Amino acid sequence: MTQLPNAPLTEVVFELRWKLKEDPAIHQSFWNDPGYPILTDTFSADARKYGFSHIKKLGSEAHLAGHSVGLRYYKSAEQSFPLWQIGPGIFAANESAAYEWKLYKKLVLDGVRSLLRSYPKFKGFPLSFIHIELRYIDSFDSRYVAHKEVLKFINEETNFKIQLPEFLSKMHLETPSNAHLTFEFPVSEHKDTNFIVRLANAKANEKDIILLESRVVTKAENINIGNTAVQRIKYLEKWLSNAHLLTSPFFKQFVSGSLMRRFKARPDNAG
Repeated sequence: MTQLPNAPLTEVVFELRWKLKEDPAIHQSFWNDPGYPILTDTFSADARKYGFSHIKKLGSEAHLAGHSVGLRYYKSAEQSFPLWQIGPGIFAANESAAYEWKLYKKLVLDGVRSLLRSYPKFKGFPLSFIHIELRYIDSFDSRYVAHKEVLKFINEETNFKIQLPEFLSKMHLETPSNAHLTFEFPVSEHKDTNFIVRLANAKANEKDIILLESRVVTKAENINIGNTAVQRIKYLEKWLSNAHLLTSPFFKQFVSGSLMRRFKARPDNAG
């Protein structure tokens, strides 16, 4: 996605999840990741080689739910992005609106390399991946739209239109005060993969906004990305490129020409 001076992009997130150790006696959210206690120290040491010297711990390791973040890795205490995150069954790489695709892709792959080097090898419990995701989060505040009506935003600021049934206007109903729309499109060329678009009312820094999420998600009981580190990195490198070929054109073609011009304007000239 080409950098825009006044872009609405808030954050880019990559997530990689792997299987937890199943236990029918407890709820799935509390299934265990046997490798996580060992992973934390090794991954932390490796992360420092990439400049992630500031580590923030989130809660007690013993009480972490499966696929929730336990540790965040920053370049410094004053620098919020980029960051890596790990938890039982999950790795994530995040970047801010300042992101540049090639550098972000490297950030992701370096993090996965570190994960693969650091995760312990257990007999009978292989590292089996079940979820790969690339997510873009865009936030439309008063710099872009004067209102916070999702339907009005869709019809006036995008190339996507929604027409409500005529009978609604006869029922003395006002404009919807809140909306949450999600569209999930299977990607025909990629197995077990969906392109997901979500538009909703939300809040950011105590301000009302319109939120746009565009996600590419591959999900399966076992995603065959190879057995060696080289094979897995090669698979993910291709996966990222394919995902980006969906997300970048989508955004450019989804928003209207007038809204895109606001993104291209310098912040001090934006309406």
